[in-house]
Amino acid sequence: MTADATLLEPRPLLNFDTGPVRDLIEARGWRALDDRVGAACDFVRNDIRAGYNRADDIPASEVLADGFGQCNTESTLLMALLRGLGVPCRQQARRTAGRSALRSSCP
Repeated sequence: MTADATLLEPRPLLNFDTGPVRDLIEARGWRALDDRVGAACDFVRNDIRAGYNRADDIPASEVLADGFGQCNTESTLLMALLRGLGVPCRQQARRTAGRSALRSSCP
């Protein structure tokens, strides 16, 4: 099965092909790792502090420069890192009305 090629393309918010996101991937040597996904996830979890950015629709490079983000902007950064590492990905948001809706949506 082949992944949809659009899931590897840069987008205005997923700007991994130039600048600081690309530079971070190169500086950390993540392309050579067997667990590239784990390295990107660990970076966002451990190095990007929780906080509110100026807007929800800012590019990954700005989230990286800020050094903080909320769930959706951290997801943007993670997606940019993953695509920059050749891992096809997309974001899916789910609105939940409460814990029961969340429980029913998770296996």
